[in-house]
Amino acid sequence: MTGLVASDLDRTLIYSRDAMGEKQFRDTSPVCVEIYRDAPLSYMTTTAVELMTRLAREVVVVPTTTRTPAQFARIELPGSPFRHAVVSNGGRILVDGADDPEWRAHIDREVTR
Repeated sequence: MTGLVASDLDRTLIYSRDAMGEKQFRDTSPVCVEIYRDAPLSYMTTTAVELMTRLAREVVVVPTTTRTPAQFARIELPGSPFRHAVVSNGGRILVDGADDPEWRAHIDREVTR
């Protein structure tokens, strides 16, 4: 596998129904990728699902988001699970869903300075 793609999630790859707009929502047959409190919350277009699935087979994909780890865990992206993710505005790097200990130690040292 060659290459790496890091991508933001909200309003880049995934959209709420409101952010997608009612016309696009109706016209694109969106796929729900996030459930929150037993209700659909975030969607991808079928084209985006197909492309993301192909992309994940070809390169390393690193989802990058302002979301907390718990918020990120609710999302089921095509091609997942992804080995790495950057969450909390870069404050946390996840490896296989858990904090990277080296990055966590670095951040903790910076905070206590």
